[in-house]
Amino acid sequence: VVLVRTVQFNTASMQDAYVHTNCLAALANMASAFKRLHPHAARCLVSLYDVLARKFQRLSLFASPVAPSSDGNEGDAEGGEPSLH
Repeated sequence: VVLVRTVQFNTASMQDAYVHTNCLAALANMASAFKRLHPHAARCLVSLYDVLARKFQRLSLFASPVAPSSDGNEGDAEGGEPSLH
C-alpha cells in the first residue's frame, strides 16, 4: 500500500523518474508473491493501474503520427525503422 501511494503521489506532484521507476520495479518484483491480499490493498493496486492507464492513454493521444517523407517512404534513408522526429 505504501509503494502504491508513493507512485500515485509521485505521478501527481513530484514526477521524479528515479522514485517512480524504483517503486514500480519493487511492485513488479513482489507481484508473484501477492496472495490473499486485503481488499484495501487490492483496491489500491487497481486504482494505480487505472491512473497509469489513463495517463498512458492521454500521452498516446499527444504522440504525433509519423508523416511520410517526400519520396513516399515512411522510414529513414537506410530503410530501417520509421522516423519519430
